[in-house]
Amino acid sequence: MIFNKSVVCPVLIGRENDLQRLDRLMSQSQEGSGQIALISGEAGIGKSRLVREVKGRASEGTLILEGQCFQTDSALPYSPLLDLFRNYFATHGEEEIVQVLAASGSQLVHLFPELTTYVTYLTPSAELDAKQEKRRLFQTFVQMITRLAQQPLILVIEDLHWSDSTSLEFLLLLARRISSQPILLLITYRPDETTPELTHFLAELDRERLGTEFALQHMSPLEVDAMLRTILNVDSPISTEFLDTIFPLTEGNPFFIEEILKALITGGDIFYVDGTWDRKEIDQLRIPRTIQDAVQRRTRQLDERTLQALTLASVMGRRFDFRLLQELLEVNETDLMAMLKQLIAAQLVVEESADHFVFRHAHTREAICVRVL
Repeated sequence: MIFNKSVVCPVLIGRENDLQRLDRLMSQSQEGSGQIALISGEAGIGKSRLVREVKGRASEGTLILEGQCFQTDSALPYSPLLDLFRNYFATHGEEEIVQVLAASGSQLVHLFPELTTYVTYLTPSAELDAKQEKRRLFQTFVQMITRLAQQPLILVIEDLHWSDSTSLEFLLLLARRISSQPILLLITYRPDETTPELTHFLAELDRERLGTEFALQHMSPLEVDAMLRTILNVDSPISTEFLDTIFPLTEGNPFFIEEILKALITGGDIFYVDGTWDRKEIDQLRIPRTIQDAVQRRTRQLDERTLQALTLASVMGRRFDFRLLQELLEVNETDLMAMLKQLIAAQLVVEESADHFVFRHAHTREAICVRVL
């Protein structure tokens, strides 16, 4: 049985100082002084959650563009930029896209073949050698971003530790160009997974004083208590024995805390009765010891067909396409949508758009992939 009550903390706990500093950077960027925020921390520590909070606090009229780096695309040139602009193309009309492309659109046709389907005048430009082509594309991307920055602009690049080297080179160029633009560039990465190329990128930003670092730390026991009380919607402090069990295991990692709660609720160890939460005795709780264990316990509640869809989606990547998954599973649209609703209710995946879904966290997908490997 899939539970429907959300076990995702509705508010951000313990990041007040970070938010205040990010608010200042956002205000400065909107006044025309471009800013760069580097948000680092281990997986599950709350980097994406902090970015989501910043986006929600942006002023009306701010354009937000997001690109994701994926582990499978680390050798693909321009990977996060392709993701960022494809997200823009998918959510804006032809007239807006043509204005952004302007005279440089023809240089992007080989990267975005889909542009020719509705911007018919675009044709591939003359071929150049590799260095000239890269220089031309860098200039094209800078021009497009500058045109988009006619209004306050937030650019988000997630999981930069998986970025290709060409994108890192471009982002360094962009960082040097946005000082007089109303642009806030938000970058997240895991410091324990840096590559030599990313280390060089970060060192250059630091040397030139171009970025502000936000190194997210583990939550304290008091913050974990506040998080649990907020999720469970209770006023009194969490019992010491429960907190003393959860805190050492999770080490104050917000994502792991949520996953443990979901596993305990799904397994019936914590239950909601007559408007209040209750639980079994501590020595009877079947507490998962790892994130992988927590996620896999919840997948046992899925029917066989839905589990097959989830497993196949995990192989496709953190973000997966509805139509492609439908084709691979050989099911009709209604049946696949019913499966995806189960996965959304289980808080395993999130609907990103009508045709695209994404695993709620990279750890979620990784835990499912282990079943296949």
